Amino acid sequence: MNFILTHPINKILVLRPDRLGDIILTLPVVRNLKESFPEAGITYLCTEYTSQILDSYSLISDLIIYDREKEHKGFKKILNLAHQLRERNFDLAIHLLSRYPLALATYLAQIKYTVGTGFRWYSFLFTHRQYDHRKYNLYHEAEYNLRLLKKIGVNSNYNPDVYSYFNLPEALIDSIQKIITKEFKDRPFIILHPGSGGSSIDWPLINFINLIKLLNECGKYEVGVTGVTAEKEFLAPLYQAGVKFVDFVGALNLNELAVFLKNADLFISNSTGPLHLAAAMGTKVLGFYPNSPGVGPGRWGPIGYPASSYLTPVINQTKPLTDPINNDMKKITPEMVFDRIKEILRG
Repeated sequence: MNFILTHPINKILVLRPDRLGDIILTLPVVRNLKESFPEAGITYLCTEYTSQILDSYSLISDLIIYDREKEHKGFKKILNLAHQLRERNFDLAIHLLSRYPLALATYLAQIKYTVGTGFRWYSFLFTHRQYDHRKYNLYHEAEYNLRLLKKIGVNSNYNPDVYSYFNLPEALIDSIQKIITKEFKDRPFIILHPGSGGSSIDWPLINFINLIKLLNECGKYEVGVTGVTAEKEFLAPLYQAGVKFVDFVGALNLNELAVFLKNADLFISNSTGPLHLAAAMGTKVLGFYPNSPGVGPGRWGPIGYPASSYLTPVINQTKPLTDPINNDMKKITPEMVFDRIKEILRG
């Protein structure tokens, strides 16, 4: 039993209604909570979009779907959520995304212990506060999440077995394997994901196109492209380029994508959620990142892999990392990426 928390912990609530990549980087917290409180049930408050992949994570026993778009629609919605939480009798809540409506809801739900940041005007609503300014980018995002556990005496170290707890349906695995066999004929294949959520500075689409040309000319690997349906218009130049690839854009839900990526020889993308999902599936990854600390690999890189898993523009030492010259993604050429691919796949 934890020495800091004297009240028994039978039900835990983890809150982060956020994007896919953010969610994947919170799973080390779930894993360590389960280690400290093995008999406790863990409920995750998440968005509808990420609920499917979280439902496949065996350490999570239940989900609460939260609509961030409606969270500021009135005090009544906060009261309704607080009532729902109070009925579930949670003993501990971990706020991995600081939002006033959620902080107020857990406070009104009279949850015994609540953990959150100490640097918000509403931080008094938390019983335990971690004083980390994320804007300074001193730690990786996963480490910022884990550091919250320090306030309640739970192990805050990253455990490499964190992603071994996914339990994807066997029927789904079989169906995806049939698609892979049909499309790639048991040949090695690389998946490219050119789109992004717009949260970083991206490698240009034309570079993805030219990389596919290099891979086509090489002839060693088949190429697949993933993305969401809304990215079809953005990807129009790719469809018009005359390069050879298998189109999976808009064709896979998150669990299907997870199984698909697990079977890939390499996954390549900008800093986006599927990159973290691929890393979680144990797939080799290669991500493109700017050097600016707020969006760079030190804060948002895939965890569990060495530095060879990402590329950044060559740094001009006379300029700060935030300068546009150090975040010009065109400096990462398709030829550089092709050479790194050969290094990774030889390894």
